[in-house]
Amino acid sequence: MYIISQFLMLMNQIDDTHRKNVEQLSLSDKEIQDHLHMLEFNKISAFQGYKTAKAIQDVMIRRRQYKNADEILSCIRMFAQDRKECVQLVRKLYASLNAKAEQQKNRVYTPRVLKDGDA
Repeated sequence: MYIISQFLMLMNQIDDTHRKNVEQLSLSDKEIQDHLHMLEFNKISAFQGYKTAKAIQDVMIRRRQYKNADEILSCIRMFAQDRKECVQLVRKLYASLNAKAEQQKNRVYTPRVLKDGDA
């Protein structure tokens, strides 16, 4: 049941994670543009130029991580979109398994032939 619950949790988080990745990509793009505009409109020393280049590099590395994660996530999103009925069936299966497990926890045996005290 653990694997099924993890699968369903992934299916539930796909769109939210994609949205967050897109937001981070946009934020990174804006950050890069801020650095480039600072270079364009200001006189800077070699040291400031190095610091700015390093800052741009850091942002671009972070941006690439979000982009790579979203590329992998898009494969999962396509899988989920193409198999919505399957995901619904897995949700029903999970609910049935949980109900059965709960039923088994509360199971009480009532003797059919033996009376209390007979052994």
